[in-house]
Order: sequence, then structure tokens, then C-alpha cells
Amino acid sequence: MFLLDSFKQLSRALMRLAPYACGFALYWAWLMLSFYVTSPFSDNVSYAPLLTNLAWFCSASGHAIVLVFFIVKPHVIARFMEKRSAIYAFGALLASGSLFGSVGFIMSAESSIWMAISVLSFLVAGGTSAFLAVAWGMKLLPMSRKDISYVNALTLIIAGGIHLLLSSINSITMLAVVISLPLLSSVILIHAPKPEPADLQSDSPEQYTVRRSFGIAIPLVTCALYALCGELLRNASASSVGVTTMGVYYDFGLIIGSAVIIASEYFSQAKPAITDKPHNEFNALKPMFMAMALAFMITVIFSMPYYFAYLCFAVGFAGLRIYAWLYCNSIINKFGLNPIRVFSIMLASFALGPFIASPIMHLVAINDDLW
Repeated sequence: MFLLDSFKQLSRALMRLAPYACGFALYWAWLMLSFYVTSPFSDNVSYAPLLTNLAWFCSASGHAIVLVFFIVKPHVIARFMEKRSAIYAFGALLASGSLFGSVGFIMSAESSIWMAISVLSFLVAGGTSAFLAVAWGMKLLPMSRKDISYVNALTLIIAGGIHLLLSSINSITMLAVVISLPLLSSVILIHAPKPEPADLQSDSPEQYTVRRSFGIAIPLVTCALYALCGELLRNASASSVGVTTMGVYYDFGLIIGSAVIIASEYFSQAKPAITDKPHNEFNALKPMFMAMALAFMITVIFSMPYYFAYLCFAVGFAGLRIYAWLYCNSIINKFGLNPIRVFSIMLASFALGPFIASPIMHLVAINDDLW
């Protein structure tokens, strides 16, 4: 009976959060279809995988640079996030950057000018994607921690499903879809109702001190290192099986990990009625990290393929993403810190992975050639 009541509560929560998850999932689907598929380049250019990696690096660089600006000047960007016209404009810039970036790569064989246009366009796309990601964060972070867990898990499941369904379509259709996704995400971001705040903000937040900053930074460093490991795995695996295949493993990992989170949250939510123990949203993530660590260990011990390890990475990555959101929610409420700054720091810690991984892989390739 307790489990049935919890299931009904879960169903109502997922239905209530579905509009937010669908809108945010369109942003994630843009990310996956842009950088885990070579289709927009494959019909015209023989070195499509190289161009896909270059597009990913340029976008990650633009993403990280803009996030640094958000960290330094959060109050400036806050004014733009309150304007519908600004959100539409950034969505249009993101779509335009994706369009000109892809077209530039296709035409790059004819002129180096097109390559320069493409690189600049993907830098713009990465920078504007930072605005859209932070805007979604400001929309969803005031929710309760339980709702944050559900909406992020549902987002990753929907985005992974969209990528699986569309990753094999032809180039022209793919490009049209990639352009439309950020525009649709912006529309939903504007028109989705403002969620009711959880009202967890402390009336007298704790004093933030330099001494506390070390403890606060540890989870962010963990995010950066985990993202770096995943990016190194992606590069190593993509060279043998292709970036599109890696995207499929990434999708399945995110879907499995997110489903585990929802199931764990469902069962842990039912526990207080049975055991009278307090419910903690962070506890729902523990089983997944244990499973992910075990899978990584099995991968190493039995010398299994890199792409299996990447599947395990994606399972854990779903949990880490949601943990990072819950962590931001927690320290914002605990210390009364600026939410844009905190959320931008969290996103920047993830963005460091692809930004650093490319030079590392380049150095590894040089050393292999020397040996």
C-alpha cells in the first residue's frame, strides 16, 4: 500500500514536471545531435570525425569563456534573463551558430575562409548555449530537491531518446532539427509557468568564509575530474568505433542512470512511511555511483573495450549531474550565495573536461608517434 501511494505521487510529480523536462531536454538533444553525430559533415567531407571533434572543442571553449563572464558579472546577466527578447535572441544566435558552423565545415574544402567562419560560429554557439543552460538552471533551481532530481532525470531520458531516434537521419534533416531545437527550447523556457519555490532559503544563512571554500570546492573538482575522464574515454573510443556509436552508448548510459535515479528516489521516498527514517534526495544517488565504480573496475580488470567503460561513465554521469544540481541548491540556500554565480561555477567545472582533454590527447598522439 505504501509503495502504491508512492507510485501515485511519483506519477503526479513526473506529469507536473514534464513541460520543464521537455524544454530542457531539447537543449540537451541539441548538444547530443551536434557533437555525437557526424551526419551533417559525412556526405561532403571525408574527415568528418575530425571536424566533429573540432566543433566540440570550439563550442566547449566558447561555453567556458562565457561562463567565466557569468561568474564575474552575475548581476549583469541576470537582467538579460528577465527579458523575453533576450532569451529569444540567444536562442536564435545558438541556432545560427549551429547552422553557419555546419555549413562552414561542409564548404571548408573549397576555401579556408569557410573554416574560419565555422570555428567562429561554433564559438558563438558554445557561448550562447551557456546562457540558455544557466537560464534553465535559474528556472529549475528554486524547486524542491526532489523535483530537481526528477526533472533532471526525466530530461536526460527524453534527450537520450530523441538522440537515439534521430541520429541516423539524413544530413539536411539533421541540420534542420539541430537548428530548431534551441529555438523550441527557448520558447518553452519563456512560456513554461514559473515553478513554486521550495522556500528552503534560510532566514539567517550561514556566513560564507574562505575556510569553508575548500570544502565547497571539493565536489566541483570532482565534477571537473569526472568530466575530464569521460572526455578522454570518448576521444580514445571514438577513434576506433566512431563518434556516432559513442553517442549511442552515451544515450543508453544516461537513460539507464536516470531510470535508476527515479527508481531509487521512488523506493527511498517510501521508506519514511515504513521505517520512520528521514528522506534525503542525495541517498538516491548512492547505489548508482557504487554500480558505476564496480563497472569501471570490471572494465579494467578484464580489459574490456573502451566504449563499455564509456557506457558506465554515462550511467554515473547522469547521477553526477543531478548531484551537482542538488549541491548547488543546497549551498545557495545554506549560504545565500548568488545563484547565477554558483550555477555557472558548476557548469564551468564540467566544461573544463573537453577544454582540457583535447590538448592532452594531442600530446599523447605526439608521444606515440615519437615512440
